[in-house]
Amino acid sequence: MRTHGILTTLLAFTLGLAMPSFACAGEFERSLERAMENSRAISAARLSLRAALEELPLARQTMNMSTELSVSGASSETSTNDSDFTEANNSSLSVTLKKPLYDGGIADAELLVRQLAVERARTNLDLEEQAVLLDAIDAYVSLVVARDRVALEQANERRLQEYLKATELRINLGEATPTDLAATRAQLARARASLITARTSLANAEETFKLKMDMPLGDLILPVIPADLPGTAGAAGEAALQNNHAHALVYLAERNERRLMDVLVANIRPKLDFSLTGKSTESNIETRVTDEVAANVTLSMPLFPNNTVRARARSRVATHRAAMLNLIDSERNTRLAAENAYRNYDAASQVIDAYSAELEAAILLRDGTNSEVEFGLKTVLDLLDAEQDVVNARVNLLDANRSRVMAAYQLMASVGALSAETLGLAMTGPDPEALEISNPIILTPCLLYTSPSPRDRQKSRVPSSA
Repeated sequence: MRTHGILTTLLAFTLGLAMPSFACAGEFERSLERAMENSRAISAARLSLRAALEELPLARQTMNMSTELSVSGASSETSTNDSDFTEANNSSLSVTLKKPLYDGGIADAELLVRQLAVERARTNLDLEEQAVLLDAIDAYVSLVVARDRVALEQANERRLQEYLKATELRINLGEATPTDLAATRAQLARARASLITARTSLANAEETFKLKMDMPLGDLILPVIPADLPGTAGAAGEAALQNNHAHALVYLAERNERRLMDVLVANIRPKLDFSLTGKSTESNIETRVTDEVAANVTLSMPLFPNNTVRARARSRVATHRAAMLNLIDSERNTRLAAENAYRNYDAASQVIDAYSAELEAAILLRDGTNSEVEFGLKTVLDLLDAEQDVVNARVNLLDANRSRVMAAYQLMASVGALSAETLGLAMTGPDPEALEISNPIILTPCLLYTSPSPRDRQKSRVPSSA
C-alpha cells in the first residue's frame, strides 16, 4: 500500500504536464506588428517605392515645351588713322520656345518603363513584408514551443526525482533492487540533459524574439491555423501563379525588358520639333534696333544605324530572351513550391492525428501498467518506461503542432496570401506616397502619381497580357 501511495503521487506529476493550446491571442498580432515596425528591409523597400514614384512624372518631360534665353554683347574699337578710333557696341537678346511635335514614341515607352518600375517596387515591398511576417511568425511559434518544451522537461525531471526518492525508500524496505535504482538514475540523467537542451533552445528563442519584436515577453500561445487555405495541391499551384510575389517580380522583369526594347526602337525613329525664336539686336553704329521672329519645324532622323545602335539592339534581344526563360522556370518552380507547401501542410495535419493517437495509447498503457504494478503483475521499471512513453508522446505532439502551424503560414506565403491585411494587423509605417524626403534643391516636390486600387494592382500581377 505504501507503493500505491507513492505511485499515486507520481501520477499527479504526469497529469500535470502541459499541453499546447491554440487561441487567437492579441499578443500574436502585436508581435507581428512590432516586427514590421522594426524591419529595416521594409523601410528600405518603402523608400525604393517612393523613389520609383518620384521618377514617374519625369517620363513625359521630353514632350513639354521648353524655353531658352540668350543674351550676348560685344564691344570693339577700330581706327582709320593714327589718331581716330571708332567704338562699336553690339548687343542681342533672344528667346526661343521649343515644342516636340513627335518624339518617335520615346515618352510613351519610357512612361511604361517607369510604371513597371513602380509596380516592381510595390511588389518588392509586398515580398519584404511577407518575408518579415513569416520570419516573425517562426520566432513567435518557436518561443511558444520552447516554453512548453521546458515545462514538459521540468515536469519530467521532477517526476523522476520523486521516482528516485521512492526507489531509495523501497530499497530500504526491501521492495526494490539496485537495478531499479540504477535504471531510475539513468533516466533522470537523460531527463536533465534534455532539460538543459530545452532551456538553451528557450534562451535562443527569447533572444530572437526580443531582437525581432523589441517588446517584453508576455504570455504567448500558439496562433490558430489560418482560414481559407487552398483545398488541394492544384488549387495552391494556380493561386501561386496568380499571386506569388516572387513570381510577380520575374514576370514584371520580363515585361520591363520588352518595354526597354520599345524605348530602343523609339530612339531611332524620326523626330519632329517646332521652335519659335524672337531676337532683338541693337548696334550703336547704325543707331537702330532690329527685331526678328522666326518659326521653324525640324525633322530629324538617323540615316543609318551605327554600330552602337546595333550592339544595343542585340543586347536587348538577348536580355529579353533570358528574361523569358527565367519566367518559364519561375512558373514551373512557383507552382511546384506551392503544391509542395500544400502537401507539407496536409502531411503535418495527418501527423498531428497520428501523434494524438500515440499519446492516447501511451496514457492508456501508463494507466494499465500502474494498475498492474499495484497487483504485482508489472514492476516499477515497467511503469517508469510507460511514463516516459507518455512524456515522449507529448513532446512529439508539441513539435508536430509547431510544424503544422508553420506549414500553414508557409502555404499562405507560397500563394501570396500572407500580408498584414489578411492577418488583420494594423498598418504600420508611413505610406510610401506620403514619405517626406528632404531635397536641398527642390524644397516642395510635387507628387503627380496616383496609386492604383488594390483590384487594379492585383490584375497587373496576373501574367495574362504583354
